[in-house]
Amino acid sequence: MLVENADLRQQMGRQAKLSIQEYSWENSIHNLVNIWQEGINEQLIIARQSVGRVSRLEGTVEGDNGQWTMEN
Repeated sequence: MLVENADLRQQMGRQAKLSIQEYSWENSIHNLVNIWQEGINEQLIIARQSVGRVSRLEGTVEGDNGQWTMEN
Protein backbone atom coordinates (compact mmCIF):
# COMPACT_ATOMS: atom_id res chain seq x y z
CA MET A 1 0.00 0.00 0.00
CA LEU A 2 1.09 3.53 -0.72
CA VAL A 3 0.61 4.64 2.88
CA GLU A 4 3.15 2.08 4.04
CA ASN A 5 5.71 2.64 1.28
CA ALA A 6 7.63 5.90 1.80
CA ASP A 7 9.99 5.26 -1.13
CA LEU A 8 7.08 4.79 -3.55
CA ARG A 9 5.38 7.97 -2.25
CA GLN A 10 8.57 9.98 -2.78
CA GLN A 11 9.12 8.51 -6.24
CA MET A 12 5.52 9.29 -7.23
CA GLY A 13 5.87 12.82 -5.87
CA ARG A 14 9.03 13.45 -7.91
CA GLN A 15 7.39 12.05 -11.03
CA ALA A 16 4.30 14.22 -10.48
CA LYS A 17 6.45 17.36 -10.28
CA LEU A 18 8.16 16.45 -13.54
CA SER A 19 4.96 15.61 -15.40
CA ILE A 20 3.10 18.74 -14.28
CA GLN A 21 5.78 20.93 -15.92
CA GLU A 22 4.35 19.82 -19.27
CA TYR A 23 1.21 21.81 -18.42
CA SER A 24 2.89 25.04 -17.28
CA TRP A 25 1.74 28.40 -18.67
CA GLU A 26 5.06 28.78 -20.46
CA ASN A 27 4.72 25.42 -22.25
CA SER A 28 1.04 26.00 -22.99
CA ILE A 29 1.75 29.37 -24.60
CA HIS A 30 4.70 27.93 -26.53
CA ASN A 31 2.50 25.12 -27.90
CA LEU A 32 -0.28 27.55 -28.82
CA VAL A 33 2.12 29.86 -30.68
CA ASN A 34 3.49 26.84 -32.59
CA ILE A 35 -0.04 25.84 -33.62
CA TRP A 36 -0.80 29.38 -34.79
CA GLN A 37 2.48 29.59 -36.70
CA GLU A 38 1.77 26.29 -38.48
CA GLY A 39 -1.64 27.63 -39.54
CA ILE A 40 -0.14 30.90 -40.77
CA ASN A 41 2.55 29.02 -42.72
CA GLU A 42 -0.08 26.80 -44.35
CA GLN A 43 -2.11 29.85 -45.38
CA LEU A 44 1.00 31.54 -46.81
CA ILE A 45 1.75 28.46 -48.91
CA ILE A 46 -1.82 28.39 -50.20
CA ALA A 47 -1.73 32.13 -50.95
CA ARG A 48 1.58 31.86 -52.80
CA GLN A 49 0.30 28.94 -54.85
CA SER A 50 -2.83 30.92 -55.73
CA VAL A 51 -0.79 33.96 -56.75
CA GLY A 52 1.42 31.73 -58.86
CA ARG A 53 -1.59 30.30 -60.70
CA VAL A 54 -3.04 33.76 -61.33
CA SER A 55 0.27 35.24 -62.43
CA ARG A 56 0.78 32.42 -64.94
CA LEU A 57 -2.66 33.11 -66.38
CA GLU A 58 -2.61 36.92 -66.31
CA GLY A 59 1.05 37.86 -66.11
CA THR A 60 1.12 39.66 -62.74
CA VAL A 61 -1.25 40.37 -59.88
CA GLU A 62 -1.45 43.63 -57.94
CA GLY A 63 -0.70 43.01 -54.24
CA ASP A 64 -0.73 45.23 -51.17
CA ASN A 65 2.98 45.95 -51.60
CA GLY A 66 3.11 46.35 -55.36
CA GLN A 67 3.29 43.85 -58.15
CA TRP A 68 3.45 40.13 -57.42
CA THR A 69 5.27 37.91 -59.84
CA MET A 70 6.22 34.24 -59.91
CA GLU A 71 9.41 35.07 -57.99
CA ASN A 72 7.42 36.23 -54.88
